[in-house]
Amino acid sequence: MGENADRFLAAFNSIEKGLKDQLNMHRHFSFSRMIDGAKKKHPIVAKYEIDLKKFAELRNVIVHEQTSPDFIIAEPHKEIVALIEKIHKELIEPEKVIPKYKRQVKTFSINDPFSIVLDTIERHAYTQFPIYDHGIFKCLLTNYGITAWLAHHKNQFAFELDKVKLSDVIIYEKHMNNVKFVCKEKSIYDVKELFLHYLDKKITRLEAVLVTENGDPNEPLLGIVTPFDAIRIP
Repeated sequence: MGENADRFLAAFNSIEKGLKDQLNMHRHFSFSRMIDGAKKKHPIVAKYEIDLKKFAELRNVIVHEQTSPDFIIAEPHKEIVALIEKIHKELIEPEKVIPKYKRQVKTFSINDPFSIVLDTIERHAYTQFPIYDHGIFKCLLTNYGITAWLAHHKNQFAFELDKVKLSDVIIYEKHMNNVKFVCKEKSIYDVKELFLHYLDKKITRLEAVLVTENGDPNEPLLGIVTPFDAIRIP
């Protein structure tokens, strides 16, 4: 059997075994049926559904129509081998949110003056601001909440921003469930799925995914994934 066929079958068999393990299938199911079941849970399977089903057809040709141990009727092109090995790597060893999105995240205390957030916007153009109360996560303040607060106070020309606390501002954040926490082992594809489907479940868009050691909101932040980051995940 040729090298391309050997590599193709090795990747295919590993993918098939991985799907059986994930779906806890102990009796025989067709590969296509496994794909139909796995795509509902696994974003990578959904992404490559058509390719994977075509790979199953090619596998059948290679295995079942082999005329002799040294001759096969179909030898996969190197592009096909490269694609199935790419899919195999994404399925078996998906890239994790950490270290990809590991970064220092600027956090704020609920008793900080509002002016600190405005200074941060001026310096760094941030649009998401995690707010804590003595180490307990309270909410993610966004530019929408800040704009709502400014609009509500538009006629108060003389207010002193240093006297305005963030606790006064966060009540103008319309949706307090606009953020999700995940553990550092979560794959980047799972995080992308959170952004894609959050609106359907929560009636608001997801403004950020915050990363901690175990996904606990009150653990130190290890990183942040923004909507802009999510749309760049392939």
